[in-house]
Amino acid sequence: MLRNSSLNTRLTLNSRLHCYTITAVLFEQIELPITGAMCSLMDTDSLVHQDFQSHLTVLYHELFDANVHFHLVNSIRQAVANHQLEIGHSPTFWGYTISAHVSTSISLLCRAYDSDKRAVHLRSLLEMVRDNPQVFCPDGLRQRLGQQSGSEHLVVEWGEPDAAKIATDLTFLDGRAGVIVKKLKVWRNNVAAHTNRDASLDLEAFNKQWALNREDMEKLIAEGFSILNRCGSWYKATTYSRLPCSRGEKDYLHVIDALSQTANSRKNLYDLISQYKDY
Repeated sequence: MLRNSSLNTRLTLNSRLHCYTITAVLFEQIELPITGAMCSLMDTDSLVHQDFQSHLTVLYHELFDANVHFHLVNSIRQAVANHQLEIGHSPTFWGYTISAHVSTSISLLCRAYDSDKRAVHLRSLLEMVRDNPQVFCPDGLRQRLGQQSGSEHLVVEWGEPDAAKIATDLTFLDGRAGVIVKKLKVWRNNVAAHTNRDASLDLEAFNKQWALNREDMEKLIAEGFSILNRCGSWYKATTYSRLPCSRGEKDYLHVIDALSQTANSRKNLYDLISQYKDY
């Protein structure tokens, strides 16, 4: 058995290359970057697969959750209009519930539409497809699909990424194709991430110029899922559901029904008491 001392291992910092250099008697010199030190030892395509699958998963959960929170906001608002008596017993609770769903949905969309080079977002997903044609190609998709039934049809449909569509999507994410993404980023930089001083001095003017309305949110969620589904299809012919299965998005109705039953029971009790108030 070799002792560690016999390896004569030295760990030195090469300031010129900004990397750690491990020198050992029994091994060739290997240069390891400070960030992701083992990356230089791994196959580049393997790293693309690893990153891409991780990005797909993270972005799916962010967009899915953003859509569920947004859906609940719209559903609860409709319930408020149809069940004013029941909701009216606890307006503070329902007001803050709606506000929390709105804030969470916007926060999740801000993540998905971010552009920081260190972050996971829709832009990085598209750039990986664009910059790795050796992975996103008919042969690559064919290999990933294996021998499953109908795989060749899927290869014909999704094996070759649409370069023009990728360019269009990237332009949309930059905010150059319309004001919606720009509004989201302005909201993120002035309200969601922190409160900007200028915005706080005149919130009315800020909201008038940059407020996100319901149609904007719907568009951001829909476009986000469209980009995600294209990338998922180019990678493994996969698309993603936008709402929970088994009508989970209607769970709130059980709460409304319970409130209705309580309100009716209370009303019946009051009616019963009123019949005997003169006795």
